Amino acid sequence: MHKEIIIPIYDCLVSIQVTLTMDEAVKHLANTYNIIEDEDLSNMGGFCNSDNSPLIDRQIYYLVVGYTLDKKEYWATIAHETMHLIQEVLESRDIYYQRKQPNEPYAYMYGYFISENFEFFESAYTKYKRIKVKK
Repeated sequence: MHKEIIIPIYDCLVSIQVTLTMDEAVKHLANTYNIIEDEDLSNMGGFCNSDNSPLIDRQIYYLVVGYTLDKKEYWATIAHETMHLIQEVLESRDIYYQRKQPNEPYAYMYGYFISENFEFFESAYTKYKRIKVKK
């Protein structure tokens, strides 16, 4: 499953995928954005990165989560990759995590991203669970 969102305060485009295989995710990035991931991601639970898409002439941030039946592991991967996404977006705008500071940009963006995508992640989990259980 795939979804695109714009994070308004930073006007950044984020592509979100939940996938059964990392190969499927890599093909989607290549076909949709002409972004090539040359790293072997087959054993990863998820990944996050950014690149300029020549097809849409825009920087795109992408977060990929590999589906697993273990719902705690699934949500742990979402949380983990979301943190990488936030760091990627904010540091590209010269906003760095400050030790012993409130770090509101990080907290805001984390809450925003999860709340905006909670239903998407839950729907993807339900869809892929049906597929896996049938096999």
